[in-house]
Amino acid sequence: MTKISTAIEKETGLYTLQEAAWYARLPQATLRAWFSANNGKKGVLAEGEFIEDGSFISFIDFIQTLAIRAIRVEKKIPLQRIRDAVKKAEDTYGLAYPFARKHTTYLSGKDLFIQLESMDDLIQVSGKNPDQVTSKKIIEFYLEEVSFDPETGLAKLYKPYENIKMNPSIGFGQPIVETCNVPAVVLWESVRNEGSFEKVAELYGIDLEDVKTAFSYCDSLTPAA
Repeated sequence: MTKISTAIEKETGLYTLQEAAWYARLPQATLRAWFSANNGKKGVLAEGEFIEDGSFISFIDFIQTLAIRAIRVEKKIPLQRIRDAVKKAEDTYGLAYPFARKHTTYLSGKDLFIQLESMDDLIQVSGKNPDQVTSKKIIEFYLEEVSFDPETGLAKLYKPYENIKMNPSIGFGQPIVETCNVPAVVLWESVRNEGSFEKVAELYGIDLEDVKTAFSYCDSLTPAA
């Protein structure tokens, strides 16, 4: 497991499971199950990616969590098939974090494919025909709200809401209001305590709209279980 000090030094982002579940609009138990072994089965994502004592995850794994949620909810892909795809991509093709990369993961029906930098064709990594290669055009899957590093190909920025950004190199990857660089949760909690958008805007010396944006964003999140 990665140490918290290492995560901070490398600016990988740092989220408690409760925070990550809240931001991803998932029950905390579901998020933990995706990372942990259960009834003899490994989690969808590698348990070794936990930070410190198993209470934190990184920005990259948070992005993978968002992708898996979307694949499960929007595309109705079974969890076992996602688990198989992640394992095949990592163990056979050495592709870590397949759901946190652009131009890497593709869907065809209920099957998942990956594309390696060295190949134009796609490789099936789930279903009855793993390792099958195809050149047919199928749907690329990635999160439109995510920006990617051109050198590593990995996610580097997530914009979950208008004027809200999550950057692992800023504030441990917590949601920040772009136009004032104040954590959205800080403003949200301040409004709840002060009872007024105007008071909070004056307190932090920021625009009223920034406070309202932070409040609307945080208020839209489903509380983690």
